[in-house]
Amino acid sequence: MQQPSREEAARILAVYPDSQAFYFYDSVGSPTKGSAHSLEEFIESIKTVDSTSIEFHCQRGDFENWIKMLGDEILSKQIANIQKSELKGNHLRKRLSQVLHLRYGVLKKITKNPVI
Repeated sequence: MQQPSREEAARILAVYPDSQAFYFYDSVGSPTKGSAHSLEEFIESIKTVDSTSIEFHCQRGDFENWIKMLGDEILSKQIANIQKSELKGNHLRKRLSQVLHLRYGVLKKITKNPVI
């Protein structure tokens, strides 16, 4: 799978309206106060949201589906692979953060590269 174009990377990094934001839950019918309107906000939220919420969303595939909605198939698949590892708690948070930060850096770099 190839890297996104400059325009695609910019779209992945965009700020989305409430209707497309990610809303964190601890369980079905139990929302937290956390939400993310962009990949950057999502990365920041992962640092502080309760680990039960992270586990809940990973088990359901919610993170990978939201990332796919943003248009990043590569990151979506990376997150799906983390889910398969069956990590829990802060180990899961740390691994997610690592993958998210690395991908975010790649996307930022793509958006800053001049068009050739």
